[in-house]
Amino acid sequence: VVVICSALAPSYYFFLVCRGVVGFCIGGNYSCSAVYTQEIMPLKSRSWSMLVYHVYWLAGCVLVCLAAIFAMKFPDADGWRYLTLVSVIPFIPIPAFLHFME
Repeated sequence: VVVICSALAPSYYFFLVCRGVVGFCIGGNYSCSAVYTQEIMPLKSRSWSMLVYHVYWLAGCVLVCLAAIFAMKFPDADGWRYLTLVSVIPFIPIPAFLHFME
């Protein structure tokens, strides 16, 4: 929700506040999701699952960097807005996954 608000930010200061909240949440998400992944996995596959987790996290960071390079090539000044909105797409199916985890 905050990422969408930052993409539609009417002012620079509102954008800074939204991105600060996003940065705080991502920092907490990274550490908590790694611990949660280790706790739910069986002992014999714990190291493999953490390897996969970190490789996919790194791949996501690389894809965002490549998307940012692509977004900078747009002649209009709203390329960053499109990049921010596109970065929300992987999170759309998360509520469905959380529903099936219960």
